[in-house]
Amino acid sequence: MNSTTETVLGCLFGLLFVALWVTPVPLGLRAAKRNHRSPHWMWFGLHPITGWIAFLVLRTLPPMKECSECGENTKAHARVCPYCLTPFPTMGGSGTESIAPQACDIQALTNKHEKALENAILIGRIIVVVLCFLSVGLYAFVYTIAVLKGNPWGFAAGFREARFDQPSVIVLVSLSALTFIGVLLGLGRFLARSSLKATSAVMAFSIAMLLASASLETIAIYGLVLGFMFGPGVSTLSLLLFMTTIVGGILIFPRVDRCRPAFDKGLQAILGSQPSPPGT
Repeated sequence: MNSTTETVLGCLFGLLFVALWVTPVPLGLRAAKRNHRSPHWMWFGLHPITGWIAFLVLRTLPPMKECSECGENTKAHARVCPYCLTPFPTMGGSGTESIAPQACDIQALTNKHEKALENAILIGRIIVVVLCFLSVGLYAFVYTIAVLKGNPWGFAAGFREARFDQPSVIVLVSLSALTFIGVLLGLGRFLARSSLKATSAVMAFSIAMLLASASLETIAIYGLVLGFMFGPGVSTLSLLLFMTTIVGGILIFPRVDRCRPAFDKGLQAILGSQPSPPGT
C-alpha cells in the first residue's frame, strides 16, 4: 500500500470518526425538544461514546411538562401536579377554578430527590468507569501492541530514556499535572457550592462528572501520544500517566455521603419557596 492510498484512507477514517462523533448531538437536541427535556443532556456529546448514550436516553424518556406553580416536571398526560396538586389546563378550560394550589407534598419531593440522588450517582459511576477505567485499559492495550510490539514488560523501561528536556514532554506532563489538580479542585467546589434540585440534578451532576472524567481521560491520551512520539523509551512515563487517570477516577468516584449535601440544599431551596398550607 503506497503513501497516497494510506493518506486517503486516513482522511476517510478521520471523516467517518468525526461524523460518528458529531451526529448524535443534533439528533439528541431534536429528541429533547420533542419530549420537552433539557437540551443540556447533549453536553455528553463532548465524548463520542457518551454522546450516543445521551441521545438514546432522550429517545426513550417519556415526554414531560412543567408545573407553573412549583416548577416540578411531571408526565405529559398528568391532569394534576402530583407535588402541589395544581390542575393542569385542559381542552375545556383552564381547570384552575375548582382546586386551589396547595403546598407541595414534602414526602413526594423528598422521595423524588432521593431517586434523583440514586440516579445521578449511578450515571456518574458509569461515566467514571467508562472514561477513567475502561478507556485506560484500551489505551494501554493499543500502546502495548503498537509501541511495545506486544511486550507488556516494556512498561518497566524506567526513565533513563525519557527525554524530559523535550518541550513536548514538558508541556504534556505539565498539562497532566494541572488537569489532575484542576479536576479535583473543580469537582470539589461544584459539590460544595451547588444546590441540586431534582428537576435538573441528574443532568447537572452527570455533566459535571462527564467533564471531570473526560478531562482525566485526556491524561491517559497524553501518555499514548508520548509513546507514539518517542517510542518505548518513554513507556514508564506513559504508564504513570495511565495510572494517574485511574487514580483520579478513584478519587472522583461518586459516593452518597459526598454528593448528598448538594441534593439536600436543593430540596431545602424548593421547600423554602413553597407557600404554607392554609390555616398554619
